[in-house]
Amino acid sequence: MSIQVERNNQKTAFGDRLSVMFLGVIKLDTVKTQATADIPEPRLSEKYQGRTLPAGVYTGTLLAKTGHFLNPILLESRAAGVKSSEGFEIHPNVFNNPAVLAANPEANIGPFETLGGISAGCPIVHGESEFGELTTILQKGGYKYNGSDQVRVEIKD
Repeated sequence: MSIQVERNNQKTAFGDRLSVMFLGVIKLDTVKTQATADIPEPRLSEKYQGRTLPAGVYTGTLLAKTGHFLNPILLESRAAGVKSSEGFEIHPNVFNNPAVLAANPEANIGPFETLGGISAGCPIVHGESEFGELTTILQKGGYKYNGSDQVRVEIKD
């Protein structure tokens, strides 16, 4: 299996598409995605300025959780100059890690449309249930969100 992100150059919110592919040609599921950075300056923090990821092939590492998300896919690509330490992840447009809510019930958990933009560069899936569908398909395909399983991710313009 692999993941394919196709950007729509019309710059509409969630106008891009993310598909889980089987054998590179059969689409098992397709969901709306925001794959272009559109959060206005200043970005999220001084440390993380964000950017639109270049088209290309990435390695996606399936993680159990991060500070804000359950089952995100961490992206990196030497060819595209994107390091895993930059923290670009495929994730839903709401924080879905219950620990975030437990620690800070007042946190802005999303949807991220309320931030004046949607993405600082991460491919963001529209809807928590849609993101859950992608997670389920990968798990049924034998992938584990354990920090070591990886999936090929291709971003196309």
